[in-house]
Amino acid sequence: MTTRVAKRAYLDTNVLVEYAWERTPSTPSSNKKQASRLIEFGLRGDFDIYISTFCIMELYEHFRDWYLMKKVIADGFGYREFRRERKNHKLTREEREKLETLIAEFLDKPNVHYVDFDSVPDDFFSRVTILQTNGLDCLDAFHLLTALDVGATHFVTKDGEVRSRFDTATRREIMSPPMEMTSIRGFLKGL
Repeated sequence: MTTRVAKRAYLDTNVLVEYAWERTPSTPSSNKKQASRLIEFGLRGDFDIYISTFCIMELYEHFRDWYLMKKVIADGFGYREFRRERKNHKLTREEREKLETLIAEFLDKPNVHYVDFDSVPDDFFSRVTILQTNGLDCLDAFHLLTALDVGATHFVTKDGEVRSRFDTATRREIMSPPMEMTSIRGFLKGL
């Protein structure tokens, strides 16, 4: 008799961003809403969801910058000036509340494990360097190593390049437990 291992999926920030956009009233109903289906399955207990401080930070930053970008453009500036000009704008109370509500959706939910950091393994930053040498960005490396360190069985991301570069790096240079790199669609097919 074989025992079935529970699926533990670390969700990359791009999955959470897609989920948030799918749930906005302005999203066309023709959108397939795969991220929403994925998260709904996790919330009902079909698998355990893992998200980290990095995910929440990037999710907040994505939507904060979206609100601020609209203000910078309304002032006559373009995308190139955004980083310089955003400091001249502030979020409204309503925008701050929307962001807080969005973040709260992922905290204190059953089957959602929030990974916070009191400390990191001794070899964490040396492994980050290995992944960066293989073409991964620093935050992508942080996400991937966090997923490995919490024992995720799957890393779900929309970023095909991250999936391929991580598989190449781990096969060659990082000793790690097996973790399947997959897309939203691929993970949903396996449920």
